[in-house]
Order: sequence, then structure tokens, then C-alpha cells
Amino acid sequence: MARSLGGVYLQSKARGHYKFHSWLPSPRKHGLHILLACAILLATSALLSSRFSVHSNDFPSADIDSFLSELEELIRDAGADSSQMQLRLLRLAAGVDPGRSDRATRVFSELLSSIESLGHTLPCMATDAVQGPQNSTGCSKGCFFASNLYNSVEVLPNMILQLLAVLGSLGGGEHAQRCFVSVYESGSTDSTPEMLDMLRRILDVLGVPNRIVTRGEINRERHLQVLRGQQGRRWLRWGSLSELGGDERIHFLADVRNAVLEPLLEPPPQKPCDAGDTDCAYVSSRSSHSSGGGGNTGSSSIRNISNSGDQINGRGHLPMDRVVFINDVFFCPADVRRLLRYDSADVACGMDFTPAALWLLNQSERERLMADHLAGGFGVPRHWAEWLSRTWLSYKIWKKAYGKSRAFWPWSFPVFYDMWVTRDVSGARIRNREPYSLEPWTADRLAQGLPTPAYCCWNGLANLRAEPFLRETVMGTRGSQSVTYHSAAAGGIGDDTDGDGDGDSGRYDSNDDYVTDRREAEKSATSATGPRPLPLRFRSHRPGECAASECSLMCDDLHAAGYHRVLLEPNVRVAYQWSVALSLYGNFDRTAPEDAPGLRYRPMAAGDARQVEVSWDDDWLPRVEAGARSVECCGIQAGLQTADFDHGCAPRDMSGSWWSGEPVEAM
Repeated sequence: MARSLGGVYLQSKARGHYKFHSWLPSPRKHGLHILLACAILLATSALLSSRFSVHSNDFPSADIDSFLSELEELIRDAGADSSQMQLRLLRLAAGVDPGRSDRATRVFSELLSSIESLGHTLPCMATDAVQGPQNSTGCSKGCFFASNLYNSVEVLPNMILQLLAVLGSLGGGEHAQRCFVSVYESGSTDSTPEMLDMLRRILDVLGVPNRIVTRGEINRERHLQVLRGQQGRRWLRWGSLSELGGDERIHFLADVRNAVLEPLLEPPPQKPCDAGDTDCAYVSSRSSHSSGGGGNTGSSSIRNISNSGDQINGRGHLPMDRVVFINDVFFCPADVRRLLRYDSADVACGMDFTPAALWLLNQSERERLMADHLAGGFGVPRHWAEWLSRTWLSYKIWKKAYGKSRAFWPWSFPVFYDMWVTRDVSGARIRNREPYSLEPWTADRLAQGLPTPAYCCWNGLANLRAEPFLRETVMGTRGSQSVTYHSAAAGGIGDDTDGDGDGDSGRYDSNDDYVTDRREAEKSATSATGPRPLPLRFRSHRPGECAASECSLMCDDLHAAGYHRVLLEPNVRVAYQWSVALSLYGNFDRTAPEDAPGLRYRPMAAGDARQVEVSWDDDWLPRVEAGARSVECCGIQAGLQTADFDHGCAPRDMSGSWWSGEPVEAM
């Protein structure tokens, strides 16, 4: 399917491609006048951008709704042939000729084009160099695709198209119905819920099992309201209702991540179908939450739709190979398929990029960025822009007006984002800028574009082994040392710490006190001394642990459960902003994200996955185990959104929880 280039003007602006007449005054001669004009221009534009910039809530759904209604009718009318029709549509989504042109394929093609017109989409590769056109076998048993979204309109057109392309490429589309798509959205003020409703309808048409939760009850405002009731006036330290700080932010993020994992262990039961009715719905056991939480009243809070209910095994969970977490990023299907090929890894991640903030740049880089912004954003002649960027007063005015805003991001360059979570093979942070790792062996591999072992990663796109999220196991002992593992007791959704089996501890509910229940569960888990059961769930830190991200703590729990094979794949590069995607793809003169500073792009070779598999025991696992003795902890600051990376980091010995044996089955 063709991809529009889109946004080409942005880079030409950023490079200052303007033609100006020679009669323009010299900056040296008229410097004071130019400075005054610049100050007025910057102050006015900053005021207007902050005063009048709002989220767009317009969602042009008329044509899309018409296409979906027609497709739903065609699927119903197809009867026994509906599965073949769905397979053709899945292959069309993956960019493969479905082999037959009928009304359904023509309407579906129009639908895809309409989604593409909603916003930015990447010109992704139509083939993989290793396995040929769009025919990945990475989810032969099944993959669980999970995403937590909030105000994600910018990335959703691309995310929807590329997710459909991934599903259509799995076993030539034949494995898509063995997968499950789970999305949890809450608190959005833009058109994210409406676009997710559209995704749900598309997945239903294609026969892909899914649960799409929109306007979920676990949201920032509800969370802070509960905290206010618990803490009295002390809640003010957490800031406004749009922000969560300190450990409460991690509690909240753990809760929404666990919410999106709920269908893994608690698949909603299937509603009986009428004769000939293929549009059967999963009915959620949590469906009492139907009034629409989080200030978005009037809409159903939970959407549970599927056309396939025969995949639930006798142990009460979906039989999945992998869990693929997708953040609100721009990605391509080849990125997901590349990570899925590393089936020997317990965790495989790409690298996520964001525009460089001013504090990451030296003075000459800041001046160049200011000149690009003035020339590209305001049309200032290039030689004026360069002179102004070197002038102390105009630079201070520009920095004050834009230094903490996103206005200059289209003219910045990509830097690595998730340094709070990612730890290299030595346990140290991956840095924002090249060489990224201070450990020479890791730095060299990343620079060459080689897959590299790590202690922890997440990075916007993560492929995890599903087993530790599914297996009912207990931990044994390593030598004479007892290995204590707590089953995500502080994690919130899906925890069952009191042994009654209801799985509701820590859940938002009209009849429970969320914060009290959660912290009682933490206390209970902390006092436990014996082995604890899997499955894993996200959580916040316990007393004595690093006040780390919920994803970092998941890495610690995976290592404690014996899952040590964490892989960082530097050729999978995702972006949170469209301007970064433009930069990574070289303004779309290439179909691979090659423009990442300090990283060589290396297409995947036929033997790469096998080489990774044999490297774990030969060399990599001993390196990771040695690095576990000094894992860098950068704890989140109380009441703030981030850690203090300059003064708040220190190594911690995590080797005591390193598990080298196999978990034993529960009795």
C-alpha cells in the first residue's frame, strides 16, 4: 500500500532553504533594531503559541464509519466464506496482493487510505530481507499485543496501519486469529477514544481477538482524588490533577500496564452465538464498569470484542508465545518482526528516540539549533539567524521563550530516550548520546549495529517471553540460598496476595479503598519469606529497593525468576515525535531508519537470530550476571516526574536475587 511522504516541507524549512534579496540590511549595521524586532517577535509568538494552541478533537469519521459498516455487512453475508475474506483483507493490510479483487477488498483498501489521510504515517518497507514479502512466522502459537495510550492522536494513524500490517504478515495472515490485541486508554482529552473504537471495529471485521478499553477508570485524575482522600492537604505536593509525581506515578503506570495484561489470565467468557452469527462478543467479568470513568461519561469504559473464543486453554489463560508492548511511538512492521525473530531472548527491545533538549547540547549546538529555528520557523534570513544566535541578548530571549517548550523540536536531532530503564551488560545506564554506553564492548557493538545483551531494556517497543506472565510456578533455591519472589503484590491490577483467588486486590472499585488495599498488599509481600508464585505483574518498589520505573522492576523480577536473556537491538528504532521520525528516515529518501547519530544501520542477516541464540551460553550470560553486581539505580524524586541523573544515581548489587536454576511447577 502506498505511503504518502508527508511533512517534506518541514525538513526544507529546518535547513533554511530560503531565497532573499541582497538589499536586506546587514546585521552588523542594524544590530540594535534587529535585536528589538527579534525580542518582539519571539515574545509575541511565544504568547500566542501558549495561549491558543489546543488539542484537535476533530475526527473525520463519516467515510470511515461508512466503510466499516459495509465491511461488517459483507462479513456477515459471507457466512462460511468469511474466514477466507478476512484472510484476504489481512494480506491486503500487510501490502500483499490478496489474489482476488472483490467488493470487500476494494472497500478495505479505501478504508486503509482514509486512515492514512488522518495523520502521519511512515513509508515502511514492504519486504523483509530475510524471509521475503510480509510472511513472518514469529507468532505461530500466538502473540499478545499490548498498548497503553493517552492523548495519542498523533501516532494512532501510523500505529493502526502498522499493527494491521504486522497481523497480516504473521504466517501470511493465517496466524492473526491466534493473536490477541489489548489496549487500555484512560484520561485522553483528544480523539484517541474514537480512533480506538475504529480500531476495535476493524479487528472485529478481520476476526482478530481483542479487548479495547476506552475511557478506562484507572486514570490520573481518579488516582489523585484517591490520594487526596488518603493524605488530606498533603496531596498538594503532587501538583495539579494532570500530573503525578514520585512513587505514585510509578504505582499508576504499573496499574495501567497490569490492566492491559488482564486478558492474558482472565480472558472474558464468550457470549453464545446465534445460528450463523459470527459477530460474537467476549463479555468481561469486569463489565460492571460501564458508565465511563475518568471524566468521560456517556461512553462504555470497556470494549471486549472477539470472533474467536476457542483459544483459551484448560489452565484459564491464552496460549501465547510472546507479549509485545507497543508504546505511543512511530514504528514499522519490520521492527516488530525483527524483534520476534529473536525467540531465544526473554526480552528483546529496540531503541527509542526523542528530540534533543537544550540541556543535552553544547553551546555551539544550541546556537545552530536557534539559527535553524529562526530561519525555518519564522522565515528569518539565514545570515541574520546565525548572527542572532551568537548574540548574547537574543540567545537569552530565545532560550527563555522556547527553551522548555517543544517549538524547536522539528529542528533538533534524535537522542536516545529511555535511559531511566535501559542498563547495559555492565549494569550501567545507556546514555542519551553516542557512544551511548560507557562499557567499551557494548559501545562497539551498538556502533556497528549488532544485537547486544543487556541487563534491562524497554525503549518504546519490547518483545517479552509470555511464559513468566502465564505459568503457575514457584521458585526453588539456588544452592543453600532461599530465593524470595513476590508476585507483583504492589502492582495493583490482577494481584492476588490474600490467597482468596479473586484477583481483585488493588483494583479501582466503588467499594474499596485503593491506596490502603495496595499498601497492605505491599506490607504483606514484604514480610513474606517463602517462595511466591508466578505470574509476574508490574509493580512499584518495595522498601529497600530502588525507586525505579515499573519496567526496571519488571527486569529485576524477570532475573529473579530465571529469565536473564535481555537483548538490545539497535537497528529497531522508534520515535515518539513525527519530527524525529522524519530525521530517522532521512526525510523519507530511504525506507529504513538510518539517521540515528552514532549508530550504523545493519539489515538483518539470515544467521543473526541463530548467532544470538548460541552467544548466550558462550559469552553473554556470564557478562550479564557479572553486571548484576552493580546495577545503576536512579530513583525517582519525591513529587517529581523524573530521577536526578546528575546526583541521584548509585550502583546496587542485584546478584543476590539472580536465579540460575529452573523454576519448578507448583504442586
